[in-house]
Amino acid sequence: MRVNGLLTRLRRLLRRQGYWSLAGYAKGHVKRAVSFIFDFEESVIHAVRGRHLDGVICGHIHSATIKTRDGLTYANCGDWVDSCTAIVEHLDGRLELIAACETAAAGAAAGPAAPPPQAQQTPTLPPRSPAAHTQSPTPGFRPAAPLAAAPVSRRA
Repeated sequence: MRVNGLLTRLRRLLRRQGYWSLAGYAKGHVKRAVSFIFDFEESVIHAVRGRHLDGVICGHIHSATIKTRDGLTYANCGDWVDSCTAIVEHLDGRLELIAACETAAAGAAAGPAAPPPQAQQTPTLPPRSPAAHTQSPTPGFRPAAPLAAAPVSRRA
């Protein structure tokens, strides 16, 4: 409330006409950000389904999560700069979202860091055979198309 009052006085000093609400401005930007993230997830899930894949691993949307939507795995590693999150795949195929919260808190010079997401796990991906590790530098993955995401191939 105090900040909004200060901004109102500043606008009067600068002879700005009309009413401007800091809360309204912030609310509008948050709604647009949430809508962008939801639209991105929907687009990726649609593309994955169209390619008959099991899921997708993508990142840099700043919204780290691993979830199953309509039978497809959607994994977003977030980003390392702001949230210090990453996705790891265990040898048994489990995906896990991890956060290096101490690193994020130590590096934040301006204000407190947002709490990191809790470790999340998805259903296990199909196990890989030992030979699969020698056949390709990234077995089970192929380069992304225009979506800049790494689709997970279906296995028999």
